[in-house]
Amino acid sequence: MAMDQAVLAGNSKYRKYYPVILGLTLAIVIFLAVYVNVILGIEVVYTHLFYIPIILAGIFYHRKAVYVALALGVLHIFLSFAADGMMPYESFLRAIIFVATAYLVGTISARKDLLYDRLRASEDSLRRMRDTLELQVRERTRQLSSVNESLQNEIAERNRAEKSLMLARFSIDRAADFIAWIKSDGSLNYVNDALCRATGYTRDEMLVMKAWDIEPETLKEKWPEIWQSLKESGSCHAESTLRTRDGRLIPVAIMNNYLQFRGEEYNCAYIRDITKRKLAENALKKSRTILARAQKIAHVGNLAWDLKTDGMQWSDEVYRIFGYEPGALLPTKDMVLSSVFAEDHELVSRAFDAAVRENRLFDIDFRIVARDGSLRYVNCVADRLARDPAGNPAWIYGIIQDITKRKLAETELQDAKAQAELYLDLMSHDINNMNQIGIGYLELVLSRGDLSDETRALLNKPLEALESSSRLIRNVTSLQRAREGGFCAARMNVRGVIGDVLPRYAGVSGRDIRFEFNGCDCFVMANDLLFDVFSNIIGNAIKHSSGPLAININVERVLEDGKAYCLISVADNGPGIPDRIKGQLFVRFQRGATQATGRGLGLYLVKTLVDDYHGTVWAEDRVPGDHTQGAKFVIMLPAVE
Repeated sequence: MAMDQAVLAGNSKYRKYYPVILGLTLAIVIFLAVYVNVILGIEVVYTHLFYIPIILAGIFYHRKAVYVALALGVLHIFLSFAADGMMPYESFLRAIIFVATAYLVGTISARKDLLYDRLRASEDSLRRMRDTLELQVRERTRQLSSVNESLQNEIAERNRAEKSLMLARFSIDRAADFIAWIKSDGSLNYVNDALCRATGYTRDEMLVMKAWDIEPETLKEKWPEIWQSLKESGSCHAESTLRTRDGRLIPVAIMNNYLQFRGEEYNCAYIRDITKRKLAENALKKSRTILARAQKIAHVGNLAWDLKTDGMQWSDEVYRIFGYEPGALLPTKDMVLSSVFAEDHELVSRAFDAAVRENRLFDIDFRIVARDGSLRYVNCVADRLARDPAGNPAWIYGIIQDITKRKLAETELQDAKAQAELYLDLMSHDINNMNQIGIGYLELVLSRGDLSDETRALLNKPLEALESSSRLIRNVTSLQRAREGGFCAARMNVRGVIGDVLPRYAGVSGRDIRFEFNGCDCFVMANDLLFDVFSNIIGNAIKHSSGPLAININVERVLEDGKAYCLISVADNGPGIPDRIKGQLFVRFQRGATQATGRGLGLYLVKTLVDDYHGTVWAEDRVPGDHTQGAKFVIMLPAVE
């Protein structure tokens, strides 16, 4: 049916081309017939081609095709006459067949189109009926869908309600907290699993018990009064204890809720085990006690300052610092300012004002006059600012420490430091000047050529002692200046500094000292005390040896972990340093196991200065594994361009 509709639609669509198609076909077949039979004179019958336009005319125009057949029949008779000079009966017969064919095809085509029209009308009727039925079906389907959706919603709602009810029951049964429903007569109507596990009773055992059977603080004779109070308030919170089967008491927090359900009165009690909280509270109380004790020992207390009211909260120790018993008064900002020593009042006022106006925290030392009139030094640190929900400063938190003893100790330390500096000045100037005078006279005497060897040896002893004394004074002075930062770092050539040191030891009296100095220019960031580093190492090598001595000094630039260093080695062929002593050489007042004497500051000064230069120094054997072949000191300093 669909195909027929497509054909009909196609016929209707291409109807305007019928005359063109029929005309072209007539022209072609007539041309062929005339050309072959008349012009060429060939007696071949081409008139059977006339059936093509006859059939097309019958299909296109139904019985009107007879006119085309008559025209073609006449043409056929004419062509036969033109070719043979006569009109045979076969020509008339073929013309009649043309007409009969046109009539037959036209009739069949008309019948076909009539059937198509009827079919189209039937299809239209069926389509209207189908549309009507579809509309009715859709309407009925919509109604059924609405009913079905309503039923499904009801079923889903019931399922949700059942699921919620089951979930609620499951949640209550499996809840970590204890839950109990208690009737107005005190009997237990429901208990969950957690309560059963905690008390050690089964659910059946508990459902025949009363509230006072498991809560010893609830007295049976007081129950009516308790129930009436709950009924009036609707809910209440309380802390109590539950007694287990084995007699243990569990601390609990209970939230009681009065409910009515289907004419019955219930208390829905949510109960939480607070054992851990109680332990934590006890631990907190203990910690607070310990903290208070520690603050008392350390004379440190904490405070909170309310910026809106200027009121303060103090720990117990702050009260004691100000000379009061804990809790004896309500502290305020004005009360604190009134206790400040007059000379420090402006300092404290500025710090407090800056905290309020600029939200600036502070760390200040000042003096207060305690309640008993004693003067105390305190350190007050405001280290945290808290804001209210609107973002405005609300509280400042901090600590106060009684630093009276520390201040007195600092004063005593300053006095001791001043006294030590006086002694140091005395040593570095007066005593050292006297040493230099003695050294000068001894060297003058030793320069005489008429002295015996015994006399010369005796004179060398005090000369060495004076030189050691001068060296000690020089080391102490250098160490003091290094610790006080008396020198500024600058770019220095290590090779040049060592070159300045060597002349000092080139002519040691009575010794054959030979130096071998190799190396390149290598620059480091140091100060004038770099001279003392190499002077002490070379001086120690000479002092802790006897007889001829060879000292080999090498300077090279090396890379370690991608960084450039100046590596300086000072090796001698003296008595060497045992392994057990190497690790103690750079400790203050440690000396090698030699007969030479000293005060142990030389190598300590070396270590101190090298550390200041961010370098390292160590001692090793000149010949690895044999310390008797001499010692080797190695210094590594960061190199600069």
